[in-house]
Amino acid sequence: MQRLFSIILFISIIFIVLFSMHYYVWIRLVRDTGISGIYRNLLSYLIIFMGIMLPSIVLISRAFPHFHSRPLLWIAYFWLGIMMLMVFAFLAIDVVRFFTWGINKTGLWGSSEYSPERRKFIAGLTSLGVSTVVLGAAGYGVGKYLSKAKVKRVLVNLSGLGNKFKGFKIVQISDLHIGQLMTKETLAEIVDKVNSLTPNIVAITGDLVDG
Repeated sequence: MQRLFSIILFISIIFIVLFSMHYYVWIRLVRDTGISGIYRNLLSYLIIFMGIMLPSIVLISRAFPHFHSRPLLWIAYFWLGIMMLMVFAFLAIDVVRFFTWGINKTGLWGSSEYSPERRKFIAGLTSLGVSTVVLGAAGYGVGKYLSKAKVKRVLVNLSGLGNKFKGFKIVQISDLHIGQLMTKETLAEIVDKVNSLTPNIVAITGDLVDG
């Protein structure tokens, strides 16, 4: 019974976090910018649809082999990455806006007349900038993930280390993110490349697996 309660609590927290993220992004992209008509509807429906599909895809993928569920998982994780980046970006901007609002209230910058049109214009410009940067960063991240692992050789000279460590080779590897998105072939290729370097030590320095 306690285990069931823990699972329900965990799932509830996940849904609350996902709902809060999507609602916050909707506020910044749709409500604050004042867009209307078909663009408002399309963006709103997209955020709602993906907010519902995100946990659904993850749950459905458990019932199917990775080969069949991988395309859906790519969509889900790509969207989740976009949402997280947007939340962090808008939060950072809101912190700046809060301090700016506080300074304006003190009158240090003189009196500033409230203008709804100006606020919508700034919100729209900010949303466009954040969206452009986030989509670019997400695309760059996917490209790096799909690219082949590259070997960068670094020669380290340490005085007084001793001759027995001459030619000692360390292979350092990180950010593999082994999970549902990585194929066995990709992982085997990375392992073969590491082994071909004939290292004395292999150092895995972080983000080995996802989940």
